[in-house]
Amino acid sequence: GDYAAVGAIYEDTTDSEAGSVYIFKRSGTNWTQQQRIQSSDVASNDNFGTAVAMDGDYLAVSAAYDNSNYGAVYFFKKDDGADTWTEQAKIIPSDVASNDQVGNIGALSISGDIVVMGGNYHDSGGVSDAGAAWVFERSGTTWSEVKKYVASEYITSQGRFGISVGVSGNTI
Repeated sequence: GDYAAVGAIYEDTTDSEAGSVYIFKRSGTNWTQQQRIQSSDVASNDNFGTAVAMDGDYLAVSAAYDNSNYGAVYFFKKDDGADTWTEQAKIIPSDVASNDQVGNIGALSISGDIVVMGGNYHDSGGVSDAGAAWVFERSGTTWSEVKKYVASEYITSQGRFGISVGVSGNTI
């Protein structure tokens, strides 16, 4: 569409390497900055903006180093009739652990009411850094975890499943 989101993960606006995301809007052939956003709980070394994914009026932004490198994904919605984006939710998968880095670079995708986020350092099946990907679905302003994927046939140490993810419609 006419919007673009660009992450600046090392930006020191409020805290060291807290990160920001810049929203731009296209008018003809020109792009103009509309807004700079951060998470509501911004903190040092979160790296907010590690990955960004936009679909229509919804924007998903990861902070891969949030909360001791667990990682988190924040959802923003464009206000109707305005060029401002407002935070709606913060999501952390139910079984995420320290250093999983959910939403690392390339590990976030949104399509309609579905978002997929990878945690390529997640320990799965007793295997260190095997990786995982979680699927969340939106109903109104609530995002609920509906599925976790791991590569059960190919789990190896350092396999890092989920290092990149993609979703289009109902296909992951």
